[in-house]
Amino acid sequence: MNSFSRNLIRIQELETLLKEEHSKQDEIDLLTELAWELRINQPKRAAQLARQAHTLSESEDKSYLNGVAASLVTLAFTYLQAGKLQDGTKICLEALKYVKDHPPTTTIARIWYTLAENSFFIRNFPLALTLAEKAQELARELGMEVETALATDTIASSWGILGKFDKAISTHTEAIAMFQDQDEIYGWLRARNNLAMTLYGKGEHEKAQAEIQNVLNDAKKHNSKYDLLNIYCTAAQIAIDLDQLDEAEQYLDAAFRNAEVLENMITYHVYVMMEWARLSLKRNEPQKARSHLLQAIVVAEENDQLFELVQCYEMLADIAEKDGDLEKAKGYRDDHKFHREILEKKLHEYQSSIEDATT
Repeated sequence: MNSFSRNLIRIQELETLLKEEHSKQDEIDLLTELAWELRINQPKRAAQLARQAHTLSESEDKSYLNGVAASLVTLAFTYLQAGKLQDGTKICLEALKYVKDHPPTTTIARIWYTLAENSFFIRNFPLALTLAEKAQELARELGMEVETALATDTIASSWGILGKFDKAISTHTEAIAMFQDQDEIYGWLRARNNLAMTLYGKGEHEKAQAEIQNVLNDAKKHNSKYDLLNIYCTAAQIAIDLDQLDEAEQYLDAAFRNAEVLENMITYHVYVMMEWARLSLKRNEPQKARSHLLQAIVVAEENDQLFELVQCYEMLADIAEKDGDLEKAKGYRDDHKFHREILEKKLHEYQSSIEDATT
């Protein structure tokens, strides 16, 4: 794969075009397209451009509805990446209201894809699968090759989590080939990381480790900082299960090395702390594990990451029980039950909000 991807070339084209004179609507379209291209590797600037496009869209005597929606969907994606899952959902559903009854557009396909990604991180995998399939179908119809590949990879990851491993692996492979054909480096790296995660979920840890090592090397070559954070998390998770504890520590240290990246991908901050806890438990260091889990809880509570909160409290209860502190274990079990009930309620509300908006 070339050192210059389609994404980088497209960014350069859009930056050049924005320096020229345009009608307000054309300027909005350029701003929203550039924001979408930047959403992964320059999320702060992507959000800034999306807000600028949104302001311009609403300043028209008659609002440019597709511009409003296109700016909102990119903003929603940056919220998702930052861990603000509930806010991301609300913004994305607001975007959908503006274009729901319009003919099929690029913006609608991106809304379906973003909602699919949001559903995946909220852990509603059947809904993520359904929405990703809608995004894939519409993207194909509109000839949106990159979005088709993105949706295909989300479909693959959803199949993997749902235990349909062979179907997931073949679909990941399909997505990887699509990204390679399009010279889309960042999608290519993410899809290969996701394939490693599916192999890991299937229990093929050594195959998963071989895959993640290859993609880690490629991510370093391309200096893909945001992908590296994700890949280091995957590599650490696999290494811990293979009892390669020193290697796992190196991966987790590397994940924390770039504070700016971690700040823009808060969702992964919790994952890293939870993996630190698992590593500490493997080393028979329960108090270190407890400290990491308590830090993860603070971040998860700030970002409404309820599934991770439930997992953290369950791990804390297990640690307390092994230490013989039954009173503390009971407290953590109560916290686990409390947050589990909230999680189930929120998942129901989320599904209902999506169903109401998409029917």
